[in-house]
Amino acid sequence: MNRKIAEWFIKHKIQIELIVAIIVVAFIINRLLALISLFSENSSETENNQVAGSVYENITENLNSVSIGSESGLITGSAITESQSEDIKLIDQFFAYCNNEKIQEAYDLLSNDCKEEMYPELSVFQSAYYQPVFGGRAKQVSVENWSGNIYRILVNEDSLLTGNYSEDSQYQDYIAVIDNNNEKALNINGFVSKTELNKTSENNNIQITVLECNNYMDYTTYKFRITNNNQTPILLADINNINSIYIEDDNGVAYTAYLHELTEGELTVNAGTTKEVTIKYYSKYGSRKNIVSIVFPDIVLNYNELGLKQYGTIQINL
Repeated sequence: MNRKIAEWFIKHKIQIELIVAIIVVAFIINRLLALISLFSENSSETENNQVAGSVYENITENLNSVSIGSESGLITGSAITESQSEDIKLIDQFFAYCNNEKIQEAYDLLSNDCKEEMYPELSVFQSAYYQPVFGGRAKQVSVENWSGNIYRILVNEDSLLTGNYSEDSQYQDYIAVIDNNNEKALNINGFVSKTELNKTSENNNIQITVLECNNYMDYTTYKFRITNNNQTPILLADINNINSIYIEDDNGVAYTAYLHELTEGELTVNAGTTKEVTIKYYSKYGSRKNIVSIVFPDIVLNYNELGLKQYGTIQINL
């Protein structure tokens, strides 16, 4: 048997050597292609970093680093303006203060609206933002222009000091830089802007005024003042019907309210009384989104009264 095998190998020696040679060449070509691909990726990444500018620029004291991120718009891809460059410097200063535990100085960079809506006191800012994000430890912070005056922030453990890096501990935020009494100031933690509206509409002896709008990256809130001049209580919406309250943009797209976060008591206005209520809507921030109206399509006019329910509608044009 061994003799027959040996004779077969001798007889097919040339074919076997050719097959082995083909396999070796294919292996070498495959490795070369892999190396070329890796070199191409590294070259592309290097070029992107060169276009973007310094990815990590240390600007703080005592090795507490704050990184300047991409200098091209994440959405538009265009180079940042001089104003945006100033925005980034202010954001970097904010995080430099946080990294050096200068909590008061960091708090002072927040806008009046941000303080009023989210952090009315320094102690609230310290417990609700500084401690969860920094907790007395230096962090690495990268800043990217997201769109216009809004910037995407990534906060990570300072690997230079800890030797560790984990995306699990990464904190993401969106910060808007706004004009605050002719000076730049920050809206942090996804808070984008506050707008005074004071638009009123009236129907069925009910007057609704939308006082203000607060835009957040993930949702929008509107604050209302409702006056019920009827002889019976009214219910602004059925909390079991998600379409009972909505806002609408100029493209006819409707965004419903977070009705599950409200109780019937909060949506009830007794006869002859006025109350204020804040309602949150499923409307993420968009620089091109234009909300044109707020609609209360199913107001119960005779809430808690016996008999057939009577409904009214109020639309507020913004």
